[in-house]
Amino acid sequence: MTRIHMLRQASCIGLCACVMSTTSAAQQKARALYTEEANVVSFEELRYPESARSAGVQGTVVVEAKLDGSGDVVAAVPLSGPRSLIEAAAANARKWQFTVNRQKRVIIVYDFSLEEGRCQDRMHSLFKLRRKNVASITACGGTAQTSTALPGDQFAVVSFDELKFPRTAIGAQGLVVVEVNFDDSGNVVSASPLSGPSLLRAPAVDNVKKWKFKATGSGERRAVIGYDFSFDPAACKSAETLFVLRYKNLASITTCNDLWNTH
Repeated sequence: MTRIHMLRQASCIGLCACVMSTTSAAQQKARALYTEEANVVSFEELRYPESARSAGVQGTVVVEAKLDGSGDVVAAVPLSGPRSLIEAAAANARKWQFTVNRQKRVIIVYDFSLEEGRCQDRMHSLFKLRRKNVASITACGGTAQTSTALPGDQFAVVSFDELKFPRTAIGAQGLVVVEVNFDDSGNVVSASPLSGPSLLRAPAVDNVKKWKFKATGSGERRAVIGYDFSFDPAACKSAETLFVLRYKNLASITTCNDLWNTH
């Protein structure tokens, strides 16, 4: 091979690598874009999947829904959650309709939980739309357990920092969903908000950067974490802010009335 041919080949390889790098960076940037809020026009209630209920599987499923010009969901892509729950969640999300936002996409979170004593008939479940993009599905079941996860959801939380309700965000509540990438040591290398109220996104991102994870599979080192900020006067009985890590990918941060009225 002549020197000219070698130079041309090297130039081509360099150009291809540059194009691939640019494409990858563009894809990551597009994924990291904040999803604007969209109001729910209509939705359909979802029953707890019987196979998951009888197996005692619970957890949180995060779905990215793409909208058409009318606000109908035309595609639903699960981002995280137990495998035995994601199919039902994605199928249900396709039946929702929203007001159209600029990006024509929204995040829907399904919170599946099993609680004894909450229902008299084990064959039925309780569906509640807690927020405009958060649905809770509760049923009676056996001993709660987890199931196999998506390739991008194969992680465990090693440690985390509790988050106090930010005083700069008093008056705001809602769910913030953050996508996290971590290295082989479990340290967070990047964190981007996918959805949530503007006043709550930065505190959630800053907090999750202090967490440490552990990969539980051969998939990508990624986690999708939800922060559920809410107001509840009962929280004042123990502390001004109550932090609970309900599942590995869902944290609840509750503030009380005293803090809510402090400016």
